[in-house]
Amino acid sequence: LGVSDSKKSLILGGTLGAAALGALAGGWIADRAGFKRTLLAILAAWTLLLPMLGLSRNVTEFTVMVLILGALFGMTLTVTRATMAHLAPANRRSYAFSYHTIAERFATFVGPLVWGGLTTALFSMGPVRYRIALMVMTVFILAGMIVISRMP
Repeated sequence: LGVSDSKKSLILGGTLGAAALGALAGGWIADRAGFKRTLLAILAAWTLLLPMLGLSRNVTEFTVMVLILGALFGMTLTVTRATMAHLAPANRRSYAFSYHTIAERFATFVGPLVWGGLTTALFSMGPVRYRIALMVMTVFILAGMIVISRMP
């Protein structure tokens, strides 16, 4: 989108602030609405906004969506951890959080691997390849929603 480095820094700073606020809001909402319902709503928002971000055409649109996604990121981290603490028996929480950490590490490996594979395979498409890769990431979120929706 032709954004200057200083504007990128401001957007990133705003996104981090939104994530912090989202973490607080996510915990508050989950306490009232329930963990599963809140997590599914957060993931549904991700599935709508992530492809929209890939289709954004100007800096204002992009910035608004990134700030909202930042808040969703904070919410996701808070609610998933609270859900783990809620679901795991007290004497097994260390095991539950170990598996949670392994799943996170797996995601931080597979996500960039898929992103890199797509952007490399679609190199001839120029910058559009990044938009496509961003939209493809939604598949991972949909898979997570399916798994979570089947949990009691």
